[in-house]
Amino acid sequence: MHITHLDIRNFRNLKHIELHPSKGVNILSGANSSGKTSFLEAIYLLGLGRSFRTVQLISAIQAGMESLRVVAKVKQVGGSHTAGVEFGPAGFRARINKDTVKKRSQLATQLPLLYMSSYSHVVLDGGPRYRRQWLDWSLFHLEPGFHDLWWCYQRTLKQRNHVLRVHKPSWQQEINAWNKKLSTYGEQITSLREAILFKLQDSVSQLFTALAHQPISPVTMEFKQGWARTVRLEEILNESLNYDRAAGYTRYGPHRAEVAFYVDGKDVREILSRGQQKVFCYSLALSQANLLYRTKEQNCIFLIDDFTSELDADHQKRLLTLLNKLGMQVFATTIESLGSEIKAHPNIKEFHVKLGQVEEMV
Repeated sequence: MHITHLDIRNFRNLKHIELHPSKGVNILSGANSSGKTSFLEAIYLLGLGRSFRTVQLISAIQAGMESLRVVAKVKQVGGSHTAGVEFGPAGFRARINKDTVKKRSQLATQLPLLYMSSYSHVVLDGGPRYRRQWLDWSLFHLEPGFHDLWWCYQRTLKQRNHVLRVHKPSWQQEINAWNKKLSTYGEQITSLREAILFKLQDSVSQLFTALAHQPISPVTMEFKQGWARTVRLEEILNESLNYDRAAGYTRYGPHRAEVAFYVDGKDVREILSRGQQKVFCYSLALSQANLLYRTKEQNCIFLIDDFTSELDADHQKRLLTLLNKLGMQVFATTIESLGSEIKAHPNIKEFHVKLGQVEEMV
């Protein structure tokens, strides 16, 4: 799967960008504030129906304009389709071909995206939710019904927390009902997460070894489900009820799950250098793409902000080789133009971004 034609209009400082990207790697070089990250943000909006910068899309509309629009022609196995999003006075609208998209999750299904920000270490340094998101990305794309299951769990969790905080005569009966629902959804989610982590582990280890290009012990992972493994979720929800009522929230469940990563039995954050951690984060992302392809023969699109950050030329070249081998279309930003050896890499195009204009470099 790859974008063959991209049309961006009135998106931040990008007034009108129209180009035919490479099906492989596309490098966008230019000074800070030139529009490089806005370019990635526009594709992200097309794939997910939201921005990675803001929840208020009105701020992404170019000054003096009423609306923004992003349209792409996407080629995939068995055919192609056109996807488009628009935001303006009428709100957010999206179409796939001529059909209106009712749920934003439909966009993600049609255009799987991975995004590596300039703060990519957040998957290691940030809270557990970033590790859960890493797991759940693969489940969303590979497990039919996971998205609905996840939303059912979130809605039930919200209802249980509400009953915990609002003291009314019928609270005990309501809590019992929500406990049963929450445990049913929660144990299903946990089972799926454990299974997908098992599938990802070997891939992460192999990719990290290939990218690091040095002898490294296999990566191991530990899944912490969010409550003690010796008891069922419903049981611990009942046992912790007094604490939960006092705190006003649910302490146990898959919303508290965590994944820990180890090399030589030590946390990767303690044993790996900053540069090695960056390579490890790429390994985590690429393992998702690799599993998607092996399972569904479907490629995803990889957005990388600040591609050269903490990667020397050797690691950059090795990463580009691996990206091409995996058959991924990549859009990556840099401040400086890449070296001639890297630019000679197959299936690569470089675009220069200046004051909201994007031009292909030859």
